[in-house]
Amino acid sequence: MQRGDGGSDEDVNADGTYRNRAPHELADKLKQLKRLDMELENRKP
Repeated sequence: MQRGDGGSDEDVNADGTYRNRAPHELADKLKQLKRLDMELENRKP
C-alpha cells in the first residue's frame, strides 16, 4: 500500500485513486481487530 503526499489517513484504490477513510470506519476496524485479538488469546491453551 502506498502513502499519498497528504499523509496519514489515505488509502489507494486499485485504480490508483485516493480514498480517505472516515474516522468512524477506522474506529470500527480497530474494535474488530481488538475483538479478534481477544478471541485468539482465549483460544490459547
